[in-house]
Amino acid sequence: MILNRRCALAGDFCSGTRRFHLVLLLPAVLLALVLTPHLCAQTTTNVTGVVNDPTGARIPGATVQVEGKETGITRSAITDDRGVYNVAALPAGSYRITVARQGFATEVVSDLTLSLDRTVSLDVTLKIGSTTEKIEVSGDMPLIDTTTPATGLTITPEQIRNLPLSGRNYLDLLQIVPGVTINRQADPGTDTAISVLGERGNNTGYLIDGLNNTNQLTGGASAQFNQDTISEFEVITTGYKAEFSHASGGVVNVITRTGGNDIHGLASLFARNNALNSSNIRGLVCPLCSVWITTRLWAASW
Repeated sequence: MILNRRCALAGDFCSGTRRFHLVLLLPAVLLALVLTPHLCAQTTTNVTGVVNDPTGARIPGATVQVEGKETGITRSAITDDRGVYNVAALPAGSYRITVARQGFATEVVSDLTLSLDRTVSLDVTLKIGSTTEKIEVSGDMPLIDTTTPATGLTITPEQIRNLPLSGRNYLDLLQIVPGVTINRQADPGTDTAISVLGERGNNTGYLIDGLNNTNQLTGGASAQFNQDTISEFEVITTGYKAEFSHASGGVVNVITRTGGNDIHGLASLFARNNALNSSNIRGLVCPLCSVWITTRLWAASW
């Protein structure tokens, strides 16, 4: 009888433990569901706009299809009663946008390049005609995002690939952003290395693919990434949204390169020696110039 009572008590304890674990698990799951859209918002772009006819009247029921050229990702939306459409959570890249409606010629925006963390307004005017008739136009992303008060600059993939960098550190490109100062005399991992609008270095927040990458102890980026792995990044100097937390200074929002439809890869070799380096002072030999500094950096994406 005592044994049966002990088993009953043990069963009650285990049942209570399971209920306790379930109570702890539910808030964690709800928190993850709430935070997921915010992580996407930091690294993706929304395309929104109005579809009109030649008279300026709104066209409801038009189909807007967005197709990524590099990845083949496809998203679609239908205009509402006001002729408004919205395609959300598009990764940065080049896209082809097709707008069609019965009784109108299909319009195709052949090459629209989207950067990260933007809301792009793209209004389309459909001409009277058959849906089999296609009118192809080119589209450019606006230089200024009028949907946010934030100020800053986006460093594009072309700039990362083509601008010369000493040491292949992509964060050196911060110096082309207005309001950002790089202290070359300071250790890159210290609080005084990079200043945004006069703020201390550890007040700047660093994000990599929507995740926190800030060194909470000394400031700067916690994990270092090779230049070849970075797709693009934006530097927000002021006025950023609440989703960019853990920063009272600027925000450096970085996304890495992804794969595409074709198999591709890259390899790089960075070498520096005394044949290419010299001292800034005439007649003075740089003590580091006689030392070989060779780093082999390999990266591939599929």
